[in-house]
Amino acid sequence: MKPHFARHGISGPQWDVLHNLSRAEMEGEKGLRLRDLADRLLIRPPSVTGVVDRLERQGLVSRSRARGDLRVRRVRLTPAGRALHNRVQTIHAERIQATMSGLSRREQVRLGRLLDRLEVHLRTMRVE
Repeated sequence: MKPHFARHGISGPQWDVLHNLSRAEMEGEKGLRLRDLADRLLIRPPSVTGVVDRLERQGLVSRSRARGDLRVRRVRLTPAGRALHNRVQTIHAERIQATMSGLSRREQVRLGRLLDRLEVHLRTMRVE
């Protein structure tokens, strides 16, 4: 997927941030704290900060102070970031579907369950 993302001027990690912010919006969140974004990505907060910095310079995300706690900053998609996400997501979904077509439907379901189990395991292993 690296060349696909590069054609849109983003990296894989930048896509991961855009996609998670989009998912958060669909879940009713008004942005995510860097810590929450790092948790969703299973990476450390300093790593996500650099990615968010680059996306902010590109005008794809913005940071704002959280209500009630001015120390906390929330990251959210800008209209340009949302438009880019939607454009890339359409093609990305088609590519994933083409990739997964090498497996039967039953194998795809099994793989999904295994990946879900692995995610749960990785989250329990996470060391602060």
